[in-house]
Amino acid sequence: MIYDLKLSSVIKSGEGSFSLLDYLTTKFTYKKAEDWLNCILKGMVYVNGNKINNNCFVYEGDKIEFIIQDFYEPDLNCNFKIEYEDENIIVVSKPSDLPVQATRRIFRQTLTELVRKIESNTQIR
Repeated sequence: MIYDLKLSSVIKSGEGSFSLLDYLTTKFTYKKAEDWLNCILKGMVYVNGNKINNNCFVYEGDKIEFIIQDFYEPDLNCNFKIEYEDENIIVVSKPSDLPVQATRRIFRQTLTELVRKIESNTQIR
């Protein structure tokens, strides 16, 4: 499965204010500053839902979102069965290789995401 993955981070209280580039480079060290700058210039980084420029400053409470284009996630067996459900609990049977929550490589094909999709479609919660 290949898709554009959108990730987000909120600047916590006490973290202060930064240039956006400094924040991204310090918080997400898997990319170099020039790579983050390219992402900003390509319009792949948003602050509070808005595309920004490379001179932007961010402050506590701001929501930073960025897109990883063509993110590859291996196809998994996403078939699970709801064995029992009431207003407090859901019991499921799932394939052993289906992660319960997001990992570094799997974001969409998790039991948590699949159950959320079902629940949001049925408006139970």
